[in-house]
Parts: sequence; structure tokens; C-alpha cells
Amino acid sequence: MALIAGALTPLGFAPFSLSFLPFFTLAALFLTWLHATSARNAAWLGFLFGLGLFGAGVSWIYVSLHTFGNMAAPLAALAVLGFVALLALFPALAGWIQQQFASAPVWQRLLLAMPAAWILAEWLRGWVLTGFPWLALGYAQTEAPLGAWAPVLGVYGVGWLAALVAGSLAELLAFALHSDRAASAGRRLRGWRGLLAATLAVLAIYAGSLLLRGKQWTTPSGQPLSATLVQGNIPIPEKWRPPSRQKILDTHLQLSAGGSDLVIWPEGAAPDFLQRLGEPFWSRLREISAAGSSVIFGGVESTPDQHYYNSAIFLPAGSYADTGQQLAAAALYRKSHLVPFGDYFPLPDFLLGVLDYLHIPMSDFSAWQQPQALFDIHGHPAAVTICYEDAFGEELLPRLPQAQMLINLSEDGWFGHSIGPLQRLQMAQMRALETGRPVLRAANTGVTAFIDHHGRLLSRLPQYERGALQGEVQPMRGATPYVRWGNWPLLAALFAVLLVLLLLRRKTWPDVEKHGFSTSG
Repeated sequence: MALIAGALTPLGFAPFSLSFLPFFTLAALFLTWLHATSARNAAWLGFLFGLGLFGAGVSWIYVSLHTFGNMAAPLAALAVLGFVALLALFPALAGWIQQQFASAPVWQRLLLAMPAAWILAEWLRGWVLTGFPWLALGYAQTEAPLGAWAPVLGVYGVGWLAALVAGSLAELLAFALHSDRAASAGRRLRGWRGLLAATLAVLAIYAGSLLLRGKQWTTPSGQPLSATLVQGNIPIPEKWRPPSRQKILDTHLQLSAGGSDLVIWPEGAAPDFLQRLGEPFWSRLREISAAGSSVIFGGVESTPDQHYYNSAIFLPAGSYADTGQQLAAAALYRKSHLVPFGDYFPLPDFLLGVLDYLHIPMSDFSAWQQPQALFDIHGHPAAVTICYEDAFGEELLPRLPQAQMLINLSEDGWFGHSIGPLQRLQMAQMRALETGRPVLRAANTGVTAFIDHHGRLLSRLPQYERGALQGEVQPMRGATPYVRWGNWPLLAALFAVLLVLLLLRRKTWPDVEKHGFSTSG
């Protein structure tokens, strides 16, 4: 049951977006935890749920390793299985944590212990070993009613509310399946008390959603800007071949015509070191700049000390930078949160020969560790992220509320024709909701899109097609509660819940009767 429930859960996320489904699948897991006979058994059930969740939800990793990384199919499958098993340890940890309160009344476990344990484990997954916050429960609610809570609580807070709804559903099922008319009056009262608590929790959550839906946390700053988002659709195998360089540059330059206030190219759109792009390229960029367009494009930067950076280069309107000039620090953004085995290989030197085996280009980047300036686009500061960085909402907070718009340059061609790019688009929508900022997303093979400050998808280009998406972006100022406080109030509250339950366990729980479940464990 746990394994099947986990495998069904990704249907709640993009592109399927059955946002109600995780309520039922997580409720199924919670019910299996109620029947767990020990902490080890509960951890095993959580592990099985995680195998199903990540085995189905991040299967696109096989495409990256095998199709584009040239890894042999059996080895790629083994690598994916190992990665999925590693991720499944976090639901296992949640199972172990909640089982420490196995002697508590059922309603306290389902409404307090299990949701708190689940979200704390998700939060840990978002930063342990550089973090992998993919398929965090809150993302499934991005366009659902619970998404209205994102500007207040962030994605983990939305996930906690979703887990609380799942716990309430499990409480209803537990009450229905194990109610006993012959039970003592005290036992029936405790059962009704849990059902009442679950009902009130769900009503409060959705009442809050109604009150928050459409609330303006931020206000417009100046007039809208026109923007052109370029989607070159360059095949990954072709992108880093030297003979294709000029053709690729010409493609992006041709798609940039139109005189918008802002032109954005994807990650790595200029497939060579900046110093080797040549004066003809810079000359054509100056023509675009002279027409009044600011340009942001992804490129590769090398430094004299032999460090390589995955960078975004910003040329303001009227810029005259060329190969003979040193680009100012404010005109560069260097990627700081690298993807293990994508941007770099976290391996000892004697194992780095795997790079030659996999033939993954540009996979030895350095992470930039210092603060970086925002890009000033016609008087509006903008925060840039490169590819996977926009999955880490809390890492954007130091650049807010100064930034009035968010820009993401991405290369999603590594996912192939899988669900991965659409899952990433959903993450970008959540960033817009959390921050009250519009998001401009330029991706080589898609999804290239305009997202407004409410997280609504305004327009997008079809995937795997070459084109330029034109539209308007309204810069926004101000701060949402999440921008002001981040994840810490939620995390403190969840730790406090578990601490209170721990204190209660020592005082009163050994003698508590529960409706239909063993008090052992």
C-alpha cells in the first residue's frame, strides 16, 4: 500500500496536476504508520513510499545519464535506483520520527506528529548534501486553493497544510473504520474529539485560502517593461561542438530582433568562453543594445586562476562592451548553487576519469561564494538564477525585497521529452507566489514562459520548438510575509509541536486508549 501510494503521488504534480491526489496517497501512508509495530517498521514503510514517489517522479534522471550522458543503460538504471533509494531515506526518517509518538492518541499523531515529521524531513532533503527539494509536497498545490498560503508560509508551509489535510482525511477514515458503538463513553468521546479537530483544521485551512486568494502583497513599480524570451532549441549533442558555435550564436541573435526593453537568452546560450566569442558577436550585441534593449544571456566564464563559472552576462541598453574590455562585476551573475554530477563532480581526483567516460560538457564549474549585485534593468533591480537554483526559494531571500522581478536562465534539454521541465515550471510558479514577483523564464528547449506575481502562467512557448516569446512584465515592490521571515517561523513551530508531544508522552500517554489501534510500540 505504501509503495503504490508513493508511486501515484507524482500525478499530483505537473504536468498531471491532480492536486487533490496527494491528500489521499499521504493519508494512505499515515494509515500504514498507525499500524506500524515498531519505529523500524514505520521507517521501512516510509522508505517504500519514497521508492514509489521518487522512482516515478524523478525517472527523468535516467534520460540525463543515458541519453545525454552516454552512460550504459544498465549502469544508468543502477545509478537512478541508488539515487532514488537515497531520497527515500527522508520519508523513512519521517516514519521513524512519528513513531516516537506511537502511544499518543490517534488524532494527535495524524494531525500533529505525522505532518510535522513529514515536512521536517522534506526540509532536510532540501539542503542535506547540497539539497534536492524536488517533489516537495507544497508544489502540487501551486495552482490549487492551498497555493494562496505560499506568500505567507512558503512551499514547505503549503506542504504542511497539505499534510494536515491528509492527516484529517486519515482521521476520518480511521474513525469510520474503527468506531465501536459498544465502546466506553470515554473512548467514543475521544474518537469524536479527534474527528472534530480534523474537521475544524480543514475548515480553517480552506477559509484561510479564501481570505488570502488574490490578496495583493506587493505593488507595481513603474510601468511594465516589454521583454523577449529567446528559445533556441539547440540539441544538447550539438550545443558544445565547436563547428556549431557560430550557427548557434546567429540563431539567438536573429531571434532577438524586435526592440524590446529586455532580451533574455537561456543558460549557456553562448557555447564558448566569453573571451573567445569574438568581436563580430559583440558588435551585433551592441546593435541590439543601441536599439534600447538590455540583454541577458548565459555563457561560460574562465578566469586566470583556472576557475570556470556558469554565468549570466548583463549588457544594459547602450552598452559598448567588447572583447577588449573587462566586464564589470555588476554585469555578471555567477551560479552559486551547483548541481552535483551536472555542474561538477563531487569525487576524489582518482575518480574524475568518469568525466571522460560520460562526455558531459562543461561539468567542472566552480561555485561563486560572494554576494552578487542585482541587474538594473531600466531602473528596476532583477534577481537572476541559473537553472536549478530557482528550486531553492530560501536562497532568493537575501536579494529581496530589493529585486523587483525574477529571471531564470535554464537548460532543460537534459530532461529530454520527460516530465522534468514541466515540474521545473511549477517550481518557478511557486517562486512567484512566495515572493510576489513576476518570473521570466528562458529555457533552451522550453519551457520558456512569462509568470505573473500571483504565480499564474501568462504565456509560454511550445517545448522543443525554436522561437521568441514576447510579452510584458510588471516589476513589483514590497515584501510578502515569507520574504520577511523565510522558513524559520514554520520550522520553529513544527519543532515546538514535536517537543510538546514528547513532553506529553512522558506524562499521560501510556494510559490512553485509542479507537481501534494497538497502544504498543
